[in-house]
Amino acid sequence: MPRRTWLFVLLFVMAAFVYDRSSNAEISAPVEVNGLNFETVVASDRGVFLVYLSQATPESEDENLQLIGDVAQDMQGRISVGMIDASAETALCEKLAIESFPSVLIFKDGVEQDRIAMPRTSDSFYNALRAQVERRLSASLVSL
Repeated sequence: MPRRTWLFVLLFVMAAFVYDRSSNAEISAPVEVNGLNFETVVASDRGVFLVYLSQATPESEDENLQLIGDVAQDMQGRISVGMIDASAETALCEKLAIESFPSVLIFKDGVEQDRIAMPRTSDSFYNALRAQVERRLSASLVSL
């Protein structure tokens, strides 16, 4: 297996598992998002979807991935998480107008709502991401 594939697999293994929205009993890993599946995975999702973009090595991303996993777990399966290997998906990153790495894009019902560029301190990243997700989830409840 090529080194890039191993790195991406390692990113998935290191990422915290999140509950699948369809059943709190099932656990699923972050979804690999790329130029071929972006429209079907992210843009068609009817909920809150976090997309993590990175070009870095797994060692430097360990803390960021853990924080994203912590937020997802705190939301008790009400959000989905996807990952984009920015070094392999340059065209998709250009389409999304990504200016810095790593970044997190927050989608709601398939529409980008916000983005958080890093680096930040662990606490400020966690708090900013959690606040954004909670705001999007609250908006869902109001519109019901």
